[in-house]
Amino acid sequence: MDGLTINPWDEHNMKRLKAISEIDKGIDEILKIENLDIISYEDLTALFFNLFEMFPMNTISLKKEFYKDFKVYRVRPFDEEFEITNPNIFSCPPWNEDIGIGRANWRKRNVLYGSDSPHTALKEIKETSVGKDFYISKWGIDYSKLNVDKINIATLLFKNIPENNNWDLWNEDYNKTIKELNSQIGIEASEKLIHLHKKINNLFVEKDKNKYPITAFIADQIIYFKKNTSEEIYFPILIYPSVESENKTVNFAIHPFFTEKYMRLEKVIHIKLNEKYPNHFKVGFEKIGFCNKENIVEWYTFSPDFSKTLYDIKSLNCNSCGKKIDLNDIDKIIFKKDNKAITHGEIIANYFKEQDYSDFYNLDDIDIMNDDGIAVGMDLKFSAIPLKNIVATVKDEDHTNLTMDINVKQPYLYKNFQKTSIS
Repeated sequence: MDGLTINPWDEHNMKRLKAISEIDKGIDEILKIENLDIISYEDLTALFFNLFEMFPMNTISLKKEFYKDFKVYRVRPFDEEFEITNPNIFSCPPWNEDIGIGRANWRKRNVLYGSDSPHTALKEIKETSVGKDFYISKWGIDYSKLNVDKINIATLLFKNIPENNNWDLWNEDYNKTIKELNSQIGIEASEKLIHLHKKINNLFVEKDKNKYPITAFIADQIIYFKKNTSEEIYFPILIYPSVESENKTVNFAIHPFFTEKYMRLEKVIHIKLNEKYPNHFKVGFEKIGFCNKENIVEWYTFSPDFSKTLYDIKSLNCNSCGKKIDLNDIDKIIFKKDNKAITHGEIIANYFKEQDYSDFYNLDDIDIMNDDGIAVGMDLKFSAIPLKNIVATVKDEDHTNLTMDINVKQPYLYKNFQKTSIS
């Protein structure tokens, strides 16, 4: 990937690597420890370095331009007491507030948790009961405030992430670096390093929450690491696979100082969880909030504006004769419903009006369509829509029992909704 650099490993540390069998033994020893939550940070530090001699950091540097499209989705359960005009409500807790140990944070050393997918962010919430309300916030980098050319990121992805994932972006560079490492310290030492990385990375996809102190310690060593005595945070972002998405997406743990200095809230959506399935949710969108120039979240109610639906018919199929109808000259196709002429635009509009539009919502699709920060819409895809009581006449041949595949861009209407809380 252009603009990505794998940070080199220190040759001196490589020579301190334990044998692969000792690495496996050390990982097994840690996983067998009971009551990890009562072990102090200092004792865990001593144990870890006694077992492995060194702390491996798998890091990359990304050029500033990359962060123009950097997005993080975060979910918080609904609370009537929230001052929802305050964007900080949707950010991370104060860095030194004691909220306990999480997968990537130690006590009183908090992080901003988020995902690269809003669907994953919702799945990561501990309690997602049907009927409950949540806030899904979308965060980006305030590009104008970035005053560095590159930012270091620590990764725990390794080979866990599928090739089609957006963050499987450094494998080619990684493989090049491994070849260079082989020439520097030899194949045996580099194999040890790769094995240790794999074992450490796999700890972050353990589903046993009793092992959180291990991953919290590792994450803290990375996120709160300082290369020197200055206040510089060297690895402000840690990326690791999402257990809830079976490693198909990633999670972020971001240092709160970086969050406060460089990140901005783009929008917040108040949703209600209507249905829950193993691999997806159906939600209702209650309200949406945008940050204004004064850094205050303004809230709006919204509903689909069917008069402005934009659509692209991808295919029209006649299930009676098994033919796919040629769409190259669609305006010459005569559509009738109950023997009355109807346009293909009216067919699609009527279809939407007959549906419960909340069923269409896919959290990954919602996006801002206009620059004013108010009008938003959704890109949708529909397959095999049944065209009930519709006849399509093409060159004097009638076709019935029709289905249609379409892509839709659906805008919304908004009304300002100003309250300090939502009821």
